[in-house]
Amino acid sequence: MIGLGIATDALVNDGIVRRVREGDHIVLDTLARRDFWFGHGFVLDVPPDASRVAALIDEGRARFAALGAPRFVVQWERAHGAPDPVPDAPAGTSRDRSLVMAYDGSVPAADVRVTDHDDAQWDEAAALESEEYPEQGDFTRWRFDCVRRDVDSGRARVVGIRENGRLLNTVGLYRGDGIARFVMPVTRPGARGRGLFAACAGTLIAWANADAPRRVVIASDPDDGPVSLYRRLGFVPLSYLDAVIVPVSPALSSAV
Repeated sequence: MIGLGIATDALVNDGIVRRVREGDHIVLDTLARRDFWFGHGFVLDVPPDASRVAALIDEGRARFAALGAPRFVVQWERAHGAPDPVPDAPAGTSRDRSLVMAYDGSVPAADVRVTDHDDAQWDEAAALESEEYPEQGDFTRWRFDCVRRDVDSGRARVVGIRENGRLLNTVGLYRGDGIARFVMPVTRPGARGRGLFAACAGTLIAWANADAPRRVVIASDPDDGPVSLYRRLGFVPLSYLDAVIVPVSPALSSAV
């Protein structure tokens, strides 16, 4: 099942991650960043069983170690409510899961408070992202630079709200043929709970549908993410994106 989660992942990573079909799965490879875990690995057409995952772990350790990637993923998508075929992480790996949600409301009006980033705001937004994910170091800034290039090319839009000369939040959206995907939403801790994301999301949903109807998707951690907020804004659960994160060397397992 190539669902909206996988399809919009491909949309966001187009031009960064090389995707090559091999039988019942797609092989991911990211030459520019060997430390991009989700840019290396296998994306399966259908949810696997444990033996299939084990076989891909063995294959991936040989394949991606040769490329210099420290970790890779085995990823699949399953319908919301469907059983998890691999509930436990295989030994020496960890699990990652995102809830994929699609907007199911009317197209909202753009909010006049929302603006696109100028050069100074891009720097503020990059700093916001880095503060939100300090453990990811310069990877976050690199990924944000990729998004900025995609804004320049017209594939994406990134907006925020300023108050007293200070950027309070940043939210991005990619749009493609019939689909769109939110990326990297961050709000300053002191400004949360004020509807800033809702204002930006509405503006971006309007932009996504300005020239053609699109399914607008957002992904969130199902346990710790703002799922209830997204539900209130009109997003409904569709599926889970499941992944096994695999260190290419068992010696890295304790760091996963």
